[in-house]
Amino acid sequence: MFLFLLITRGVCAQDIEGEDSKLQRPNAFKLNIIPLFIGSFNVSYERHITPHFAGALTATAYPRRLTLMKDDFSSTYAITSDFKFYPKGKSLNGFYAGPYMKYRLRINNEREGGNGFWLFSEPDREYEQWAGYGAGAIMGYQQVKPKGFTIDLFWGIGYHFHQKLISKSNYTKEEIEYHKPSPYDLRLGMSLGYAF
Repeated sequence: MFLFLLITRGVCAQDIEGEDSKLQRPNAFKLNIIPLFIGSFNVSYERHITPHFAGALTATAYPRRLTLMKDDFSSTYAITSDFKFYPKGKSLNGFYAGPYMKYRLRINNEREGGNGFWLFSEPDREYEQWAGYGAGAIMGYQQVKPKGFTIDLFWGIGYHFHQKLISKSNYTKEEIEYHKPSPYDLRLGMSLGYAF
């Protein structure tokens, strides 16, 4: 359904003429700047559907080191779909709000033993994967300049109502519960990009 909305023009689409160059740019690619400071990468594609509605897909990758003392790594990957309502009827421009759905995969790859330098001494590994679905709401303000430069300020909150451990190695019950991702989802961003 979401993909169908993205690739169709919608029954409410209107003719675009004159000097309103903003409406001549129905697509936007954006990079969220704030997550870069913690080593996370967040890119999105937004598509005009009607003057009041737009859809967006966001991909997130967050590889990080767990501790300084051990060669431990954790990675989070997510795909988020947004459905945005622009009350002023200028899709991709102005204030917006709407629901979103999210799929998240968390991979913990914990290396224990060895001397901390696994290139020279391969340690034992503990491995687990968590997969979860969630939903929430987002609101923000976006502006597309006449030459295509785009800025998007937003925040949102959601909840992962289904989280499942899909694989593990030798973790104890206590370790599994400790590693379980938080069900709460907080979205905060300042995205810069280009509309075309």
